[in-house]
Amino acid sequence: ARALDPDFARVHRNLAFAYARVRNDLEAAVASQETAVALEKGEPRLYYELDQLLGWSHAPLKTRLAWLQDSPETVASRDITRARLARVQLLAGQVDEALETLAGGRFHVWEGERGIHEVYVEARLEEGRRRLAAGDAEGALTAFRAAVAVPANIEVGRDTEAHLPAVRFHEGLALVALGREDEAAEAFGWTAAAPAGSSSDHYWAGQALVKLGREDKGRERFERLARTEVPEVEDDLPLERRMGVVEGRAEAEFQRALGLYGLGQEREARRSLAAALDANPSHLGAVELRRSLPPPPPGGDR
Repeated sequence: ARALDPDFARVHRNLAFAYARVRNDLEAAVASQETAVALEKGEPRLYYELDQLLGWSHAPLKTRLAWLQDSPETVASRDITRARLARVQLLAGQVDEALETLAGGRFHVWEGERGIHEVYVEARLEEGRRRLAAGDAEGALTAFRAAVAVPANIEVGRDTEAHLPAVRFHEGLALVALGREDEAAEAFGWTAAAPAGSSSDHYWAGQALVKLGREDKGRERFERLARTEVPEVEDDLPLERRMGVVEGRAEAEFQRALGLYGLGQEREARRSLAAALDANPSHLGAVELRRSLPPPPPGGDR
C-alpha cells in the first residue's frame, strides 16, 4: 500500500503500529509515525500516538515538544493531545506554559483517564516550590492551596483525597515560612494522619511526622517505602504489557528513592532515582524529585 501511494498518512500510521508491536522496532515506528504526521497535520490522534512512541523510545524532551507544538490548533483540538503537551511541558520544567495549556481548554472525562489531575497538581506544587525558594511564601501558599481544588475546566475524575498529603505538607512549609506555626502544625498533623491513597503518601506522612517531632513514626513510613520490591522486565512480552512493567519498575524505584531519602541514605536514594528515570524518563514524580534536589557534592554522592 505504501508503494502504491506514499502520501497516504494512514498507511504510515499503520506501519508504525506494526513496526512497534510486531518487530519491536521503535526507531522504525517513530520514523513511520513522523511521516504520517507530516502528511496529515489536521489529525490530533497522530500527534498523540507519535509522542507515545517518542516517550517509549526515550526521545529528548525538546524533540517531543517540537512535534507537539508543530500544529498548535490541531493539538489544542483534542483533550488527549492537549494533556500530552501539558505533561511534556512540565517534564521540561516549563511550569507556566503547562499551566497555560491546562487553562486553555476543557478536559472531559473519559474511561480510565485520571492523569491530567496529576499534571495539574504537580504543576501547582512546582510553582509553589519555586515561589517558596524565591522568598515569596504568600505566593507559594496560594499555589499550594490552588492544587487542592480541581478547576472547572478539568472534568477528569479523581480519588477524593488524591495528592492531598503532598499538598497539605507543602502548605505547612509555606505557613512555617510565614510564621504561622499553629496553622502549619495543623497541616502537618492532617498529613501525618491522612489515609495513604498511594505509596507516595507514606513519604509525605513521614516527612510531616518528622516536622512534628515524631521521628520514629516517620522512620517507619520511610522504611516501608525503602523495602519496595522492583519487578523484573521480560523482553519477550508484547509491547504494551512490557511498557506497563517498565513503568511499574520505574514507579517501584521511585518509591524506594523516596524511602531512602527519608532515611538519609542519599547515595542509595540517588541510585534508585537514576534507575527510575532510566526505566521511564517521563515519570513525573521522579523528574520533579530530581529537580528539587541539590546537586551531589564534588567527588560523588555522600
